[in-house]
Amino acid sequence: LGIGHVQGVAARIEIGTKVVKSGRTTGVTWGKIKLTDLDIFVRYPSGIALFVDQIMVASIGVEPVIIQPGVSGSPLCSFSTRRR
Repeated sequence: LGIGHVQGVAARIEIGTKVVKSGRTTGVTWGKIKLTDLDIFVRYPSGIALFVDQIMVASIGVEPVIIQPGVSGSPLCSFSTRRR
């Protein structure tokens, strides 16, 4: 996946935590947690869905975004739960 060996699961995540993600569309990207309690409506061709208690991640790498279509289910790891 390009993110190294993942060790453990974070009990909780906090605003400001640096994260890394490996996705099919974006490859490996880095970001920082901006919100941990985001409720957001997403429009789909079949209607609108509400996602509750989501996290918002801002890019801190070269790429302007960390998440794009095609990366759902990609692992999002904090630097503290990832071993290099």
